[in-house]
Amino acid sequence: MKVNTANLNPGVWFDVPDDPDGARVCIRVLDIAHLEVIREKAVTQQVEYKQVKKRAPFQRFEYESVNEKTRNKMMWDYCIVDWVGFFDEASGDKLACNEDNKYMLMAGSVPFATFIAECLENLETAEAEQAEEQEKNSEPSQSGSSQKNHVATVEIDTD
Repeated sequence: MKVNTANLNPGVWFDVPDDPDGARVCIRVLDIAHLEVIREKAVTQQVEYKQVKKRAPFQRFEYESVNEKTRNKMMWDYCIVDWVGFFDEASGDKLACNEDNKYMLMAGSVPFATFIAECLENLETAEAEQAEEQEKNSEPSQSGSSQKNHVATVEIDTD
């Protein structure tokens, strides 16, 4: 399997259906490495001390606090790689593909968010099918033609 180590998760282009401007969006699935980066920046550990019963000692409670806006902005900025054919309806200006515009559309435009969700679902399904196909191809064939993965079965007669 060939791997582009310079760009492990390049994204896939999707056409926006029935769009008169021919709008397209390049989408990629959020990978573990970037999820960890987002988590580091958007999640903080919080500690509170509470007295559960009167005259009882205080107890320490730890929990995570998530900055939802930061998390969502970073997530959509990563997943939406690029777009073409997006314009501001009022001014007619080209809509730049940047973190703020991505977040604005994902948070405020139900049709856009639905389209992106469908694209991500299609990508995840395609990746799962590809992984299944690769696994299937790496299994030894019945004819034993694959030298690398050949497994021999030995039957022992115990009579």
